[in-house]
Amino acid sequence: MTQIVLTDEQAAALIASQGKVRLCDSGGKTLALAEPIFSDEEIAEARRRAAAPGVWYTTEEVLAHLHSLDSK
Repeated sequence: MTQIVLTDEQAAALIASQGKVRLCDSGGKTLALAEPIFSDEEIAEARRRAAAPGVWYTTEEVLAHLHSLDSK
């Protein structure tokens, strides 16, 4: 995978964005669209859910259950 290192200014602009960011060359041609992996709201919701009481299942337990459904 190719890696492009942003300048500090570019990284700050990307981090500060509230949504998708259009990445362009010096002529204004769109090269790609970048969007945040998770919004602050999504992170807060994930933390809230993780702290909530309830039953948790391991990945192995979930996969075993799904495999059991295939064999029926």
